[in-house]
Amino acid sequence: MATGEAPSKEYAAKPADSIDLSEFSGIAKTALITGRHGTGKTTLLLDRIQALLESGADPEGILVVCASALSEQDFKLALSKRCSECKVLPQVLNTRRLARDILAESEAEAQTGRHPRLLAEFEYSILLHDLKTTGIKPKRLKEILKFFYKSWTELADEDPHWLVTNEERNLHALLKDELVLLRCMLEPELAATAVKWLKLSPRDSGKGRYAQVFVDDYHLLSRASQLLVHLLAIESLTVTGTTESPLEVFESFPYKAGLDEFLLINPDAEQIDLAESYQSETIIRVRNALLNEEVFSTLPELRPATGAVQLPGKIIVEPSLTPEDEFIAIASHVKALLAAGTEPGDVAITAFNRSWARHIAEILRENGIPVELHYDHMSLGGDTRDLDKSLALRVYTALRLVADPDDATSWRCWCGFGDYLGNSAALAALHEQTASQESAITLDADTGDLRALLQSMALREDPDPGVKRVLALYREGNALVDACQGLRGSDALEQIVLWLTEGETSILPAVLQMPGWDADGLSCSQLVSLYEQRMTFPQLDDPTGSVLVTSPSFLSGKHFKTLLVCGFVNGFIPPRGYFDLVETSPEQQTKIRNRCLHMIALILGCTSETLVLTYFEKIDLASAERLNLSIKRIRAEKGQRVCTILPSELLELIVLVVQ
Repeated sequence: MATGEAPSKEYAAKPADSIDLSEFSGIAKTALITGRHGTGKTTLLLDRIQALLESGADPEGILVVCASALSEQDFKLALSKRCSECKVLPQVLNTRRLARDILAESEAEAQTGRHPRLLAEFEYSILLHDLKTTGIKPKRLKEILKFFYKSWTELADEDPHWLVTNEERNLHALLKDELVLLRCMLEPELAATAVKWLKLSPRDSGKGRYAQVFVDDYHLLSRASQLLVHLLAIESLTVTGTTESPLEVFESFPYKAGLDEFLLINPDAEQIDLAESYQSETIIRVRNALLNEEVFSTLPELRPATGAVQLPGKIIVEPSLTPEDEFIAIASHVKALLAAGTEPGDVAITAFNRSWARHIAEILRENGIPVELHYDHMSLGGDTRDLDKSLALRVYTALRLVADPDDATSWRCWCGFGDYLGNSAALAALHEQTASQESAITLDADTGDLRALLQSMALREDPDPGVKRVLALYREGNALVDACQGLRGSDALEQIVLWLTEGETSILPAVLQMPGWDADGLSCSQLVSLYEQRMTFPQLDDPTGSVLVTSPSFLSGKHFKTLLVCGFVNGFIPPRGYFDLVETSPEQQTKIRNRCLHMIALILGCTSETLVLTYFEKIDLASAERLNLSIKRIRAEKGQRVCTILPSELLELIVLVVQ
């Protein structure tokens, strides 16, 4: 659900003045560990957890919260290595899984009236069709929804007057009604709903609480998640954070003021500020040079760690003539590293464009290099408006219905495929049968869901044509579900594809290229859980044995000996819009540049020894336009229009320091 975009000025989230921060205080011992990337914050957290375990603390009374699914995986690996002799280790969870697990308890579902079933991207797109029935123009609708989502993460909706206009109130009521009807939740409301639920039971009840709670990268959490961990801790709460990189990584709208608010809630907290870096001197020098930029002017200067072995660091800039040459150079560089004894897990490649990352991963595989592409969470491609183009989406939706015939969200999607507006007009009448309530805590759990309403509509004698079409789809879905009952996961998938394609077995393998489809012995429910894991809590299959190809934002919290940054050209970084002085105001240009600087700071912060920056100098015009590159000059070359592409203007910030 994370968008990475801030709402417009008109819809900046209203301050949640109604929140009483004293509700989140009362923890006996708190600590805030701050420092720039690579200063050992996570290591200190591991030290404290290890000391607790060695002193005899109950591991089941310790909770570790990480800011993303990837950092959760890394923390588990590091903790198991540290405490290899411990039979039981503390629970380590990412924020999204933590909130979902809290709300999945039967008592929480009964009291909140909500079911923590998160939406996939295509499911969210169908939800939007239902919201468009309000008649609000798409651009304005998107703007108001961003306002809602940011406000939810900051608990602004606890103020009964947070919505001002009737347009806001009506849309918000419709959105909440729809989410209840579909028995699902949006990512921005997940932690906020968990906070509201936990506030109903006192901390001293011990239910769902932990004696000690540790949070890594607290600054990357939304405000709701930051306050949530306060409610979970009984005896102690220790968090790490930095103001160096406020990029959106996993949660929507990370709360920048969270570190200051932590000290407001816990004025007696122990404060530890780390300023020594374990990186090479070259990397440290470049990072300190960035402090000349206004956006980093308040950050402390780094110094090499006392007594640490000096790493042989270097920064390499490798130009190539064409993108193909750049890909070949990257593969050669990685092959040389692995041949010299570097472990695959110590090498990562980052790209600013998804297709660029995909091309890099392909050429690495062609060269026999173990690689894992993790540019984003798993996303099932397709167009919900076209039955042929949405085959994979319909297969996944049918599998969910076989696993759980009461999955209201999947029924909504099933009844919307193949229609340009998702049959939203025909389904709009269903909202009249639901109670219009705004609070996530006071919603009526007995309202019913979409399937119950579809069943009641099927009893009507003379439904209108739109309803007839929806009911026909519903009956077809029920027949398919009945035909797949009792089948194991892979067999059910095969039966679903045969049903949807009317026996076209030739396309079967292509549709089933979704992770886990051929896993022996998995049930339909287990397969659905596997898909949810890939789409909602994405992790690596082999974090130590493969070279990682990823986007810059996924580097947060990770550390590599060698990092290759590819496609370091104008248009990728900064993006093309930055150079359009007609469309982009000076204020917007500054914001774009600052975001790019934060990205560079993140890249430098996760590199311990060697940073390799590669770029290409020319590309054909069609590809340049498709990739949205900033074009310097166009010329004819062998009957083809070719563009000159300049290296990123931010490259000099690094090169001048190295030279």
